Amino acid sequence: MAVVPENTDRRRFEQTIVHAGLRIEHRDELRSEWREHAEERSDGRIGRQLVWAARLLRDPGRFKATLGEAAYAGELANCFWGIYQMIGKLSPVIYVLC
Repeated sequence: MAVVPENTDRRRFEQTIVHAGLRIEHRDELRSEWREHAEERSDGRIGRQLVWAARLLRDPGRFKATLGEAAYAGELANCFWGIYQMIGKLSPVIYVLC
């Protein structure tokens, strides 16, 4: 999914902040609330991503032939990203540093 696993480790990220000479003033984990809000008040992107992921997974040969291997993997990863945020598998975080 073109993500470097070490870069998703919260402890590693926070240690990097400290090593840079900064301090975490506040940390706010957003969880799925902002995605839920967007889903309820917009064009239903996450719902569509779920449908797209199902189709991409059901017939990968067809989509890889049409899109190419890299574009297929990128689109599937993009679909999973939104879905994973909604189900709590990924959670964006806002940091206030000083």
